[in-house]
Amino acid sequence: NIKYWKRYVDDIFCIWDSSDQELDFFLEEINSIQPHIQFTMERGNLSLNYLDLTIQLVAQGTSLTPRFEIYRKPTFTGVSIHGSSLHPRQHKMAVIHAAINRIQKLPLDPAAVKKEILNIQKIADLNGLKVDVNMLLRRKSLLDTLSSSVSLPPPPSMPFLGRLSVLLAKELERLNYKVGFYPLTSVKSLSRLKDQIPKCNQSGVYRLTCGICA
Repeated sequence: NIKYWKRYVDDIFCIWDSSDQELDFFLEEINSIQPHIQFTMERGNLSLNYLDLTIQLVAQGTSLTPRFEIYRKPTFTGVSIHGSSLHPRQHKMAVIHAAINRIQKLPLDPAAVKKEILNIQKIADLNGLKVDVNMLLRRKSLLDTLSSSVSLPPPPSMPFLGRLSVLLAKELERLNYKVGFYPLTSVKSLSRLKDQIPKCNQSGVYRLTCGICA
């Protein structure tokens, strides 16, 4: 009865071709194998949200064809690093580039692509990022085509110091050097909620006595 079965970590996507009664019996059977591993089930009929996708089965003639859309949970806010914060622009744009990369990797139909571009533009506006998502998508598609046969090493990293770092990166680009940045401050460096443990009380091996050496 299982026509399709794929698992990602603890999420399983299954296409079942039989009655609901047999499906309930199947769920009982797999839950009886190991008491500490219990499965729950969500019936989707012809549409189901799985990971970050909405998967639909659309009738075309006498057969069903899958159609995909981007899915975001109702708790998704879209809030990321704001455009006014002291972070490298690459970090601020990471949420936008990740969403654009997902458009390129997934087999979305034109309507779903158009809908997702509008959603990405809303995320950019919410975080104060002045970007044209359509232009970024076209540019990334062109760059991927041009660099598909070229493997480049990862860029070196430097601390981000604001405008000076941007100017330095531009000067280095003239010499064909691309630079990555990392922020000087992080939540960990700004706040230490845990008390420091003295070194003598920390776990580890501090001294080994050798039976051969004196």
